Amino acid sequence: MMRLLQERASYNDVSLKKVTLARMNALAIPLADESVDTVVANGVLHLISNPEKVIKEIWRVLKRGGAYLCLDDRPGQNVTTPFDNSHYFEIVNYLYQEYWKIINQKGITPQKYSWKFDRNVTCDQIFQSKTEKIIERNQPYEISLDEGFLPRLMGKGFSDQVSIPNDIHQESVEKVLNQAKEKFGVDFGKVTFKGIEDNLIVTIFIK
Repeated sequence: MMRLLQERASYNDVSLKKVTLARMNALAIPLADESVDTVVANGVLHLISNPEKVIKEIWRVLKRGGAYLCLDDRPGQNVTTPFDNSHYFEIVNYLYQEYWKIINQKGITPQKYSWKFDRNVTCDQIFQSKTEKIIERNQPYEISLDEGFLPRLMGKGFSDQVSIPNDIHQESVEKVLNQAKEKFGVDFGKVTFKGIEDNLIVTIFIK
């Protein structure tokens, strides 16, 4: 993800000279209490084993009056799409199923996290106020497997991958990618998903 951030910043001509990039554990943020003006966390809580603790950590490091900003897709705005993504989903389903077939053979079963988690309920209990703004988009977009699904799969970005040992994960990913190359061709990662962007909800919680 750090590499993707740097690549996208370069692509959009955004300078990172005044930005410090660092990997941190969201469950134990290595920052002092009330030391941060703003925290932005988009599309991440549902991937974490203990999202409630992450929210408490966000609250802890924020200064009084500080803001926690998060973006969410508002799905269902575009029920129909003019695009045929059947080949994309064929590959995604194959990769995911074959990956877990290999993992299961090693005696590991997927464990889902956070499905009953409600961010707003947790945040409303500790933050002073909340506002929401809707950003209307509804624009067509296109993303390849190399840009989206594959980095997430390879980086253990799905919540059910959390408990998989890194060596077993790496071995399984390499095996399933080789299988996919044989089945779909060496350039299968260039296959794209095409869709219409959902609107976004910007939620701002104030400490």
